[in-house]
Amino acid sequence: ATQKQKESTSEDDNMLGGFMNGIVSSLVDHAVRRVDLANNTQIALYQMQRSGGSELFWYDMMTSCGNSLFGGINNLHQEAKNVYMLGFTFFANIVKVSSGKVRNLPTSGELIPRDVASKLLGL
Repeated sequence: ATQKQKESTSEDDNMLGGFMNGIVSSLVDHAVRRVDLANNTQIALYQMQRSGGSELFWYDMMTSCGNSLFGGINNLHQEAKNVYMLGFTFFANIVKVSSGKVRNLPTSGELIPRDVASKLLGL
């Protein structure tokens, strides 16, 4: 009977250890995901605040931010991930273009035509 009790206790310890391991692993994964999300949001905001709509902006939004945000979702097909990344990039570009300041001419206060045209073409 003593051997049977030891085996039962050992099995209970293994089940409890597995349960605790699952909880801790889930908490760590969630914390890492939140830090990654914060870092990618910071990168996206930084790129939106920079001037110009260069290829670097599009590259960073697709690869650095978009891939990190949506690439780790395991239950999506790659095509869906690509659509999410592209949608994220388009929305980031709209926010970038629409939130930028249009300069005024210092003498007359009129809007600079190049800035206005750039905004309209960007949208």
